[in-house]
Amino acid sequence: MKRLWFVIAWLCLVVITFGRADAMAHGVGGSGTPTTKSNQSYHATAQLPLRAAGGAERGASDPAPGALRIGRSSWQVAPLTQGFVAAESALPKLTGSFADSFAGGSYTTQTFKAGTTFYRAEGTDQGIGSFFGLAKPSTAADAEKMYNLAKWNNGADVVSTYRLTQDTTMYVGDVAGGTGQQALLPRGSGNVFQQVGREPLP
Repeated sequence: MKRLWFVIAWLCLVVITFGRADAMAHGVGGSGTPTTKSNQSYHATAQLPLRAAGGAERGASDPAPGALRIGRSSWQVAPLTQGFVAAESALPKLTGSFADSFAGGSYTTQTFKAGTTFYRAEGTDQGIGSFFGLAKPSTAADAEKMYNLAKWNNGADVVSTYRLTQDTTMYVGDVAGGTGQQALLPRGSGNVFQQVGREPLP
């Protein structure tokens, strides 16, 4: 009888010992992390190769600076904006005389490609401004009819031709009091026009 109890006790000890070792190997008990369904999904995800910011794939055993660490696995987290193109921000609404220069205060915004040509009827000593015509006037009278220059104290001695040096978004609409269409360069756009011609207006 004593021998039977000894065998039973020995078998129990073996079962407990191997059971504890197996549990520790799977992260249960001791200082390991409990293996929940959530944890299992993290570890499964960590084994997938993830693409680093430089384009190379990075595995769970290949840590990187700034890596996100979950349990014993780590990988580099790509920026949220990676792979996306930032949306173009809308131009601010026009007010005052800028809005009044468009017929009925109505206008749209349009992005013009580099190389697009615009025209300005100007005084001889008048520098480049912010308003540009979409059509070239042939005479001073034609320029006045198209762009209502006198209302804004603009001359019509010459017509200058300008070309965009880069893609630029501008305000576009019909000229108030005129028959032409104009484009307004937003403030802060910088020097995006190159003068490529100038000739007198008869």
